[in-house]
Amino acid sequence: MGKKVVTTCGTNNEKLMKSLGADQVIDYKKQSVLEAAQKSPFAPFSVIMDCVGGKELVDHIDSLLVSEQDPKMGTYLTIVGDKEDKYEIGGPITYLYYPKQTLRSIRRIIGQYAPNVISRYVGGKRYFCIVLTASCEKLNVAMELFQKKEIKPQIDSTFSFEDAKRAFEKLESGRAVGKIVIDFSK
Repeated sequence: MGKKVVTTCGTNNEKLMKSLGADQVIDYKKQSVLEAAQKSPFAPFSVIMDCVGGKELVDHIDSLLVSEQDPKMGTYLTIVGDKEDKYEIGGPITYLYYPKQTLRSIRRIIGQYAPNVISRYVGGKRYFCIVLTASCEKLNVAMELFQKKEIKPQIDSTFSFEDAKRAFEKLESGRAVGKIVIDFSK
């Protein structure tokens, strides 16, 4: 695809991110993610994919995403919304208690339908809080990519069903590097 990938992680996972193909790794424990992203040789970005939440980058969408010369680009995707606490519920429900998130989405919709008039005044970069849903079709596509070795799942640990409590403790620790699997066949 010819795209450059910039990712964030803690110090312990930098090598893993590089091995997975990251062109630049921002260590959020050592530096401000916002400042490092703004200074990145790959900025401005075509897409920012947020899987953690928070508002640090969102408030700087206009400077982080591609310029207005290419209005089709410059997308901020989040699966968690503006939530800042790991115990809060994330996703589109956050529209109910984060009004700025709602306003960003309204600006995006207005910008889509009246890009030359209204977006100049209330529009901006494209912001999407998306819901990830499971389906047989998506699973089949993922399996096909896995079989072709085009994707490589990162598994942190596997637990038997009897050890499910330990699996959830690992998940809650925030220290998993990859997915935690519960194997029902064990």
